[in-house]
Amino acid sequence: MRVLLVEDDEPKRRQIVDLFSSNEKITLTCAASLNEAVKHVDEQSFEKIILDMSLPTLNSGNRANASGQQQDLGGRQFLTYLWELSINTEVFLVTQLNSFKSENGKIISLQQLDKMLQKEFPGIYKGHSYFHHSTDDWAEKLKNFISP
Repeated sequence: MRVLLVEDDEPKRRQIVDLFSSNEKITLTCAASLNEAVKHVDEQSFEKIILDMSLPTLNSGNRANASGQQQDLGGRQFLTYLWELSINTEVFLVTQLNSFKSENGKIISLQQLDKMLQKEFPGIYKGHSYFHHSTDDWAEKLKNFISP
């Protein structure tokens, strides 16, 4: 099974990669920005996508400002891209944040965001898990999402 992991936080990305590293049936491809995620889905298909919500537009680099602008709802932009191109890959959100700043500056909770994504992206958005290093709840939810 080909899985795309869209995550810019290196320690979090490592924990998720480690979670699936012993499963030979899973091929994990990683993207650290919106642009890199779009490039991967344009080049190949995936059975599942694990998505962070707050993402930079570009990958980090050696120059100042090379990482592009951080987007609080970058994951929503990516879901919109999938939706508009009728890419029906199932997506699961894993985030360390419990609130986000919307485009109009309003703060929305993770629960409000979850309801909004369910309504906007039926069929592809499959839920979320709050990621924290001190608990394995997120790992169990991810395993359940990935298993058929």
